[in-house]
Parts: sequence; structure tokens; C-alpha cells
Amino acid sequence: MGSPGGNLNQKQHSILIGSLLGDGTLWLGKSAVNVNFKIEHGLAQKNYVFFKYKIFKEFVGTPPKLSFRYSVILNKHYPKSWWFRTLRNSLFNSYFYSFYKDRKKIIPNEIESLLTPLGLAVWIMDDGSSNNKRTALYLNSHGFEVKDQLKLCEALKRKFSLNVRLHKDGNKRRIYIPVKDTKSLFKIVVPYLLPEFFYKFPIVTP
Repeated sequence: MGSPGGNLNQKQHSILIGSLLGDGTLWLGKSAVNVNFKIEHGLAQKNYVFFKYKIFKEFVGTPPKLSFRYSVILNKHYPKSWWFRTLRNSLFNSYFYSFYKDRKKIIPNEIESLLTPLGLAVWIMDDGSSNNKRTALYLNSHGFEVKDQLKLCEALKRKFSLNVRLHKDGNKRRIYIPVKDTKSLFKIVVPYLLPEFFYKFPIVTP
């Protein structure tokens, strides 16, 4: 399969890439030919889920739904997240083969060319968090192997001139963006951030 591209429009492409770096997933059933794309975020991110839904609505059969979890202690189901899933479509196939190996998410070598300012903003809205002093930003990239996180660091350095590096977080690593570069990053992504995510940039929030 070739590099991702297909016939998704630029906004769909960018949001898909940013989501795959964050919480989004692609799935190819064992007997399926084509791939579907799933978005799921917590209850507080309902507006964010519907934002993504509007972008991919043409590929989705039903609007976002609540997902429920069962509590043994309370003996009842309670809502835990909002989600939607696209129908299977060949336009998602090249992304699946680039971002998955043995059904585990990876970072493709061409990530620098795939990542746009909009995609970066989506990645931050998915996985960005402030440090304890609320002066710098982390990208919670724990789910990727270190070699893949290093690919992401190099892409951020080359494409966006951000001086990022990996920091230990327990027995894993995540991407750290220093204060000076967090300010630069904010200028890059602010046109695309939903207002409710400005809190992730407390020292530069207008």
C-alpha cells in the first residue's frame, strides 16, 4: 500500500492524522476488506466528538452515541464516553497500513509530511497536558514505542522548529515541549484549537 492520501479532503486528512497520534483508532476486521475509523472521548469532550463527527459525517451511519460502563458496586450502568465509528471505506485503508503493524499502532516514516498544523492541534487536543508548574506542555505519547516517539520528535523539530525531547514518566516516555517552544507551538495551533482546549496552554491563553 502507498502512503496515506486517498481522496479524503485536506481537513479530513489532517484531523485523521492528529487523531491517530492521539485517541483515534482504525480497525480492519479479520474477514473485512476495508477499514473503519473510531473516535471516542470522555463525557466532558462531547463537543469535541461532535466537531470530529461533522468532519467525517459523510462516512458515518449514525450520530455519536454515549458509551456506558457497568458498576458492580452501584449495580447499574453509567455513561463514560461519547463515540462514533465510520462505516468501512477503502479511503481509510492506506492509513491503516501506514499506522498499524501486527494490529499495533506505529508511527510511519513519512509522518513529517503527513502532519499539518491542524493535525498537530488535534493531537494536542487529544493528548496534550500541562506540566505540574503549568508552564510547558507534554504530549502523552506513552502508547508508542520509544523509537516511534523519536520519529515524532524529529518531525516536530524539522517541520515546526520545536525543540522537543523525551521525558521519563514512570517506566515509560512521553514528549516534552519546553516553555519557550510551548509559546511557539501555541501560535502554530491557536487558529485550530476549540476554545475549551485553551486551558492546555495556561501561560499563553489569551
